[in-house]
Amino acid sequence: MKALCLASSSPRRRELLSRLAIDFDVVDPNVDESKQVDEDSPSYVKRCASAKANAVQSHAVTLGADTIVVHEGSILMKPADAELAAAMLRRLSGSTHQVLTAVSVCSELGQIDDLCESTVTFSKLTAATIDWYIGLGEWTDKA
Repeated sequence: MKALCLASSSPRRRELLSRLAIDFDVVDPNVDESKQVDEDSPSYVKRCASAKANAVQSHAVTLGADTIVVHEGSILMKPADAELAAAMLRRLSGSTHQVLTAVSVCSELGQIDDLCESTVTFSKLTAATIDWYIGLGEWTDKA
């Protein structure tokens, strides 16, 4: 067992952490990521990150994270297919949205949680640009 565990099923998180040349295990936390009634976006994303870290805390240090996109007060979930991804891009085109990422680190010493909020403004996207991007497949498994 390695000293660090990434509590995530995200290939992107695995890729990002591997860039640090750190030896780590990956465990799918298999947690319910359903939004609770009256839960605001920051609370939701922090709860999900914390639940992931706590679900697999069997290592010296466990890292859980979650990212969501919030547009006009609504959380946009990861698109399930190319059609939904294109619809999301059309919705975000020419507007501003927030990207919230929560990180939770657990160890025998305790737990530390943090939240980062970024504001992103999209230019107006043409149908051709959206089709091109969808064709790349970059939209899969990403908020």
